[in-house]
Amino acid sequence: MLSNRMVILAISERSDMWLLQMVPRVRHGRAICALGILATLLALFASTGVFADSDGPVSAPVIVFFSVIIAYIVPVFHHITELTGTALRDLAPVIRDDARVSQLVERVRKRSPAEEVTSLALGLTAGCLHHLLLTGSVSEAIRVALYSPASMALALGTLAVWVFLTNAIFALIKNARVFRALGRTIHIDLLNHRAYTPFARVAVSSTLAMVGAQAAFPIMWIDGDISAFATIPGLIATTIAMGFLFGLPLWPIHRSIAKAKRDELQRLDALITAAGAAVPAQHDGIRIAQLNPLLAYRREIEAVREWPFDTNVAGRLALYLVIPPLTWVGAALIEMLVEDLV
Repeated sequence: MLSNRMVILAISERSDMWLLQMVPRVRHGRAICALGILATLLALFASTGVFADSDGPVSAPVIVFFSVIIAYIVPVFHHITELTGTALRDLAPVIRDDARVSQLVERVRKRSPAEEVTSLALGLTAGCLHHLLLTGSVSEAIRVALYSPASMALALGTLAVWVFLTNAIFALIKNARVFRALGRTIHIDLLNHRAYTPFARVAVSSTLAMVGAQAAFPIMWIDGDISAFATIPGLIATTIAMGFLFGLPLWPIHRSIAKAKRDELQRLDALITAAGAAVPAQHDGIRIAQLNPLLAYRREIEAVREWPFDTNVAGRLALYLVIPPLTWVGAALIEMLVEDLV
């Protein structure tokens, strides 16, 4: 009985996610983490001979892509998690429950062992399916993976990318659902619209991981002979994840603001009608004096935006949206320039 209870407690106990624990708690920890991961992975892959044999079965740019995207995901996920915690603290005045805010801030950083195992299993499954898609059958996938150390590095690199990417997506979607729940229940003050911009900040910053991942895809296209199956699954997965990460925190708060605005306008219309009817027509001066404050307030409410964006957040979103296309166009131009020179 005691041992069963201990197992249950161990499963439910939460700790900082392993992706967060990879970043050292020192000054410039994220930069140190990125450089350390990149150097370590490149050294490990180089030990398999993948860079020495330019005519080998494994494309060196693909291996570089694996190293770059993993070195990118870990520190950026750490950065987004900190921004999410800051956004929750900024919402404290409208949440009106400091204990709940502290609980939510802790929740975005921590995960139970069961959740860690689930996200790990999802990543490994996605990686295996991707490798299977590239090879066509289980037996061929195993044969290709065992063909050479470089082939094994390719197979393990594919798994690693999916594990890191899936873990980040899994955690970010969980955090987005926290904001979705808040957006449905949070108190709405229509005259303090800026109080709700943390919802938009989280929606935009959460897409940063996917934007960077998509911007790194041109690395694989450098040699020009990469299969479409090697890139399309990743592009589809990151695009779908980006849609969820953007929409989950925003849609509920948009609906809450829109409903509060609609209800307040209906209330004001009723007050304006009642105030106008209560004063005889011959007393226009009195009627105007009573109606002017209501009409001015109604104009204020009517001007309230139903989406929690400000100029800074909207500008950041626009920048994020153009990054991947620009990198793809840049990669294509560089490829054409290299072909012309050769």
